[in-house]
Amino acid sequence: MFCQNTLGIVKKFSTPTIASPSHLQGFWLNHAVQNQSYDGKILFSNVGFCLSGQVKLSTNNTSHLISAGDMIFTPINLPVVANVPQNKHNDEVLALMLALDETDIARVSAHTSPTSKSDEYIALIDDNIADCLYRIIHLLSQDNAQFLANIYRDELLYLLLNSALGSNIKQLANPNSPLVKIKQACQWIQLHFDQPFKVADLAKQVHWGETQFYRHFRHITGLTPIGYQKAIRLNHAKSLILKENLSISEAGYQVGYESISQFSREYKRAFGVSPSTQKA
Repeated sequence: MFCQNTLGIVKKFSTPTIASPSHLQGFWLNHAVQNQSYDGKILFSNVGFCLSGQVKLSTNNTSHLISAGDMIFTPINLPVVANVPQNKHNDEVLALMLALDETDIARVSAHTSPTSKSDEYIALIDDNIADCLYRIIHLLSQDNAQFLANIYRDELLYLLLNSALGSNIKQLANPNSPLVKIKQACQWIQLHFDQPFKVADLAKQVHWGETQFYRHFRHITGLTPIGYQKAIRLNHAKSLILKENLSISEAGYQVGYESISQFSREYKRAFGVSPSTQKA
């Protein structure tokens, strides 16, 4: 779908990480090599376009295998682990991400046709979207390209809103949609991840009953509210241990665990290695 020259531009301007910002506002780049694992946080709503290779994206017990030619809509801030399996072609994973803005979605949606209700979060990149991505990628190697990048960004958003992902993306511009309500709940958990909470109280904040809230939360994030909190806690603890050199007990207490043995068990379950082994 994309020639080596186009892929070479993405590789030139990216670094091996889950997501790094490009110099074109609103666009981020991904670069991962096989037999490697990358972990981090997706900090904004986005659509990712896999241009080459294959990657397994995992959040706790939920995973998706994304291949070249796929696009994936991520509406909620999530801690993610990306694993690149070995392949006979030695393909690297190269991807482009479009950050989604609710105001832009509302503005561009006014010019789109009504879309049939769809619950897709992963879809194939069609020819029109591929053509737009090609033009955006080639702007990376040009100076003073932001004016054209803004035009192409609107075009890409227009195409996405008319794609299989469109129905879900449009929800971001509706403050009463299930997706926005769950996004608000996730934002609260992110700010208070070190504190215990009751699911019923969080449901009241978004004006839902507990059962309805729980069902929508699990459908959209793939996790329970407590599971989402746990994922946030453990990823923050990992950063404290590896990047800030905190002790295991300090990291565990700081993210809200009262039992360090429980923290160690859940850490190993999430990352496949105990915090003591990783710190060593």
